[in-house]
Amino acid sequence: MNARFSDYVTSGAFSLTLTRNQISELAFAAGGERRLFGVTGSLERKGLIEPINARPEKDPEFEPDEQHLEWRLTSAGALTLSLLTQAGLSNAGSDIVAREIDDLRQSLSTANACAHEANLRVRSMHARLEEANALIDRLEARLAGEKIPIRFTPSDPLPDASVDDLLNPERKLP
Repeated sequence: MNARFSDYVTSGAFSLTLTRNQISELAFAAGGERRLFGVTGSLERKGLIEPINARPEKDPEFEPDEQHLEWRLTSAGALTLSLLTQAGLSNAGSDIVAREIDDLRQSLSTANACAHEANLRVRSMHARLEEANALIDRLEARLAGEKIPIRFTPSDPLPDASVDDLLNPERKLP
């Protein structure tokens, strides 16, 4: 349940009044706009939009502003925008909820791919650390005149990657 929307509609007689600017910004919020001007506060108070952490830019060197928020529709906002589309007051498309789900699914897919790559790098670094520890144990045993210990170490899933590439995957050297 959206508490803001519930408070808004139960505070008196239910009346959802939206100006043309609010309708326009509601449609922009469906696309995840970072900058909404003018009526953002009223849409947020009505429980139709909410700020979330913004997606990172595709180019990590480029940050257009310091605002790390984007405005997204709440479920009440998506339903409201669908009603506005049915009334011909918005050209945002007929199925806002399906589009939002598709956007979220794409974001989740991208995040999962990044997590998989990070996991591979961590496994590689762990395997290299274990191999280094095994080498240290062998050298210490040799210096002490003891038998060389046998240790099983995990295999490195990225044996050809340099340590710098594992620690700084975003840095691509020319």
